[in-house]
Parts: sequence; structure tokens; C-alpha cells
Amino acid sequence: GTLVKFAYNSSGTTPLPTTVATKAQVGATWGVAYARSTQMLYAAAFLKRHVGLGPNGLGAIYAMNSNGGTPTLFADLTALGANVGTVASNSVRGLAAPGTPNNDASTYDLIGKVGLGDIDLSADERTLYVVSLNDKTLYALNVPAGTLAGSYPIPDPGCTGGAWRPFAMKVKLGAVYVGGVCD
Repeated sequence: GTLVKFAYNSSGTTPLPTTVATKAQVGATWGVAYARSTQMLYAAAFLKRHVGLGPNGLGAIYAMNSNGGTPTLFADLTALGANVGTVASNSVRGLAAPGTPNNDASTYDLIGKVGLGDIDLSADERTLYVVSLNDKTLYALNVPAGTLAGSYPIPDPGCTGGAWRPFAMKVKLGAVYVGGVCD
């Protein structure tokens, strides 16, 4: 399982976690947001070495009911006009056959620079925000439609001796906070 759930008071391996999504369904993910009112879980694709992307690639955000069901594509930021960057296919990266050695050299310098960073929902659960790492832009998506509500370039705070890399994001008390590092 790529995404699993378990009770907050679980301890050890009992009870076993429940698989919400598999690697074949969503691939590598990082940003996760949960809508309590609908029990929907949103997960953003993320580039990791030695781990394949899901069927919809680098700009995908998947939606799934946390109580079961098949994950679906909520939005593809690339199709919505975002420049999330590019990466070789899973097979070109040597990730097609599980258990086969690979070095995934083509992604080494791309981690944290292409794809998607963190995601979060507005308090009313009507807007999903996502950080695009390549074009350094915060995108707002309409929920449940998955359509673009707006895009906001993330300003460089003045990095010297490196490049600004936005990644983290949190919606709190009506404001959206974005964090990053100077690499």
C-alpha cells in the first residue's frame, strides 16, 4: 500500500493498517489533505528516487474515499496549465520490474525541484491549494470539480548563494502560508 490508514490509538501491528491506495493506483505521493465533511482524501504525486510515479504522472492529484473505493484523478496540474517540469518515464528510470536493481540517475538533481509539494484544504473544504515546485507557484483548485480557481507566483524572499525552493504550505485562519528553503 502507498497510502494506508490506521486508528490514532493503534499500537504495534494490531490492528493491521488498511490500504487506501496502492502504488499502481497513485505511485509516490507526499502532500495529503483530508476533507472531513466528505471523508475524501487527496494525495499529490511526488518525485522520489527509486519510486515510480502513478498513472497520471508528475502533476497529478488523486482523490479517494478514505473508507474504500478506487482512487481517481482529481486534477492534473499540467493539463490546467502549470509547468510542473518533466521527468523520464518509470520504465526509462529502470523502475518497471520490481526487485530489479536500478540507480535512477536521471532524477537525482530533480528531487524537490519538479512536481508537486505540499497540499492543503481551505477551512470550508471548497478550495484545495497545491505548491508547484518547478514554476514556484501556488495553485488553488475548486473542490469537488478539480478546476483551476487561481494561481499565485510564490515570491523569492531574497535567497543568496542558492535558489529559492518553496515546498511546504498550510491554510490557517483564512490565510495561506508557504514555506521553503534556500538550497
